[in-house]
Amino acid sequence: MKTKNKFIITILIFTLSSFILLIESKDILANTLTIQPSTNDNYIYQGASNTNYGTSTAILTVGGYDSLFAHSLLNFNFTSLPAGATITGATLNLYYYAYVTNNPVGNTLWAYEINTPGYFWTETGSTWNKYDGTNAWLTAGGDYTTTNGASLTVPGSYGWMSWNVLALAQHFQSTHGNFAQFLILDADTTSGTYYQTTWYSNNYVDNTTLRPKLIITYTLPDPCTVISNNTNWNINNTCSKLNEEIDLSYGNITLQDRGSLNLTNVNITFCGLYIQPGKPTIRNALKISPGSKVNFFRKCYGPT
Repeated sequence: MKTKNKFIITILIFTLSSFILLIESKDILANTLTIQPSTNDNYIYQGASNTNYGTSTAILTVGGYDSLFAHSLLNFNFTSLPAGATITGATLNLYYYAYVTNNPVGNTLWAYEINTPGYFWTETGSTWNKYDGTNAWLTAGGDYTTTNGASLTVPGSYGWMSWNVLALAQHFQSTHGNFAQFLILDADTTSGTYYQTTWYSNNYVDNTTLRPKLIITYTLPDPCTVISNNTNWNINNTCSKLNEEIDLSYGNITLQDRGSLNLTNVNITFCGLYIQPGKPTIRNALKISPGSKVNFFRKCYGPT
């Protein structure tokens, strides 16, 4: 059997001319996009309902104490996400560094989508009563929808707090042109205890790595072409890598560029295989990496 395989390989390398590839799947390329700092951020405070805090180095929420609630507003422009990307993960990340009087540990904080007309809020104009300093929210304290909302609980120690906002990011991608709008609030509205949770804003300069950030993971289709069985295909600078089984038993394929494929650890099944004039060996024609494991199997489906 070993002798036969060696003979077949010799025939392949020096005699034969056209073939087909069968690729059962295609790879995807995983990527991460980090937007830091937030494009705009601010907090709006019921206790000073017409005051803007857009230049503060902090953003915060206040829960538990009616008439003193506070919400945080953030938006992120992620139009640098490549066209055709599929978002597979997204986290909104704020660095928690302080609370006031009562420890909010265990409190639930929600991240929601800001609704229109408040969608057009401004960093240096928004207040508890107005989204841009002139026009009123439909509901004081900010307009938002709970659809796709993300929650977490305040930890017992300072550090990064990360909301899983995958559903929101996918929504912003599909309906808002890759522009994310978040409102953060404390779910406690009835306890009567003042709970303030404070994070650094995009104005914080002492350590810019602690500013708000949106981290998105996404995939892009592999640029390699997916080849179906019984299909003729011309290789012409199509792929730079391939780790799939290659079935050469059907159809025809013409090698046009010796740099088209870089085969690594593959199985090649063939029936009739011919190398074009000017492409004297499989190694040169397909650019098989030296030292690669390449197995050849003969498999025919009719007269050869």
